[in-house]
Amino acid sequence: MDVESAFLNGFIMEEVHVEQPQGFENFYFLNHIFRLKKALYHLKQAPKAWYDRLKCFFIENCFNIEKIDTTLSTKRKGKDILLVKIYVDDIIFNATNESLCKEFLTCMQD
Repeated sequence: MDVESAFLNGFIMEEVHVEQPQGFENFYFLNHIFRLKKALYHLKQAPKAWYDRLKCFFIENCFNIEKIDTTLSTKRKGKDILLVKIYVDDIIFNATNESLCKEFLTCMQD
């Protein structure tokens, strides 16, 4: 699963200010800078903000985040297991039961 807007879905915790981007200048306030409320693509805080938000989602949905590889999460349901691996803005997942994959896909789309 490719999350196209992954780095636009992170909330940044620290205060970040940026200059007005070329082509988007506000001519009434040329000397003003912007304070960001959400992450932007190419912002160095964007990947961390995305991972933090995803981690909160996994914790809320009873996933176990692995200690050695924190980009790997697991969820057990009876004898079945769902494995979820995060790689930049891609999510790779598989399960021993197809219904767990469908459930995860629906949950992520929501």
